[in-house]
Amino acid sequence: MSSRQFAFKKSKVPQRIREILNFYIFVFRYFDIVNLAAVKYYRLLMEDVDEVCSNPSQDVQDDEVDLQALSLAFRLSVLDQDWSKYIPVR
Repeated sequence: MSSRQFAFKKSKVPQRIREILNFYIFVFRYFDIVNLAAVKYYRLLMEDVDEVCSNPSQDVQDDEVDLQALSLAFRLSVLDQDWSKYIPVR
C-alpha cells in the first residue's frame, strides 16, 4: 500500500466510524446496549472471581494475609462503586 492509499483510507476512518455509530444507534435504539454489555461483563467477571476465590493460593500460609486476595478485594470494591448502576441486585 502506498502512502497515498494509506492517507486516503485514513481520511475515511472518521466517516466510517460515524456510519457505524449511526447504524448501531438505529439498530439498538430500543436497547441500552452499554448497560446490557456492562451487566454481562460484570456477571462473567464475578464468575471468574468466584472461581479464583474457590481455589485459594497455595503460596500463603494459614496465618498470613494473602496480599493478592486483599488487593483483588480492594479493586473489586472500587469497581463495585464505579459500576453500581450496572450491577444487578440479587
